[in-house]
Amino acid sequence: MTTRTMEMEEKIRKMEAELKRLQAELAKLSSTQFDQPETAYLNEVYNG
Repeated sequence: MTTRTMEMEEKIRKMEAELKRLQAELAKLSSTQFDQPETAYLNEVYNG
């Protein structure tokens, strides 16, 4: 394997770990109740 391939695989592993962390955080957040205005605001922020 080339050094470049190994670097890319390491980046992918880090991105996958970050994705799992964010998914866990999202699951935790979605298990809590938000009031309607807060939900609308967050949707606007994240969806543009």
